[in-house]
Amino acid sequence: MLKIGDKIAQLRKTKSWSQSDLTKAIEASRETIGKYERNEIVPLVEVAKKKSQIFLTLPLIVS
Repeated sequence: MLKIGDKIAQLRKTKSWSQSDLTKAIEASRETIGKYERNEIVPLVEVAKKKSQIFLTLPLIVS
C-alpha cells in the first residue's frame, strides 16, 4: 500500500507537474511538498482535500 506522500508524488507526476506547479495549485511551499513526498510530514485534512480536488480523485484519507 502506498503511503500518502508516495501517492501525492505519483499523482503529481501523472499530470506532468513539477513540485513548483503543485505549490502554486495548493498554496504550499516547495519545501513542504518535498516533505510530503518523502513522507516526512503528513498534510492536514484541509490540504489533502484541496489536493484531491486538484487531482480529481477521492479525498485522501490518512489513518
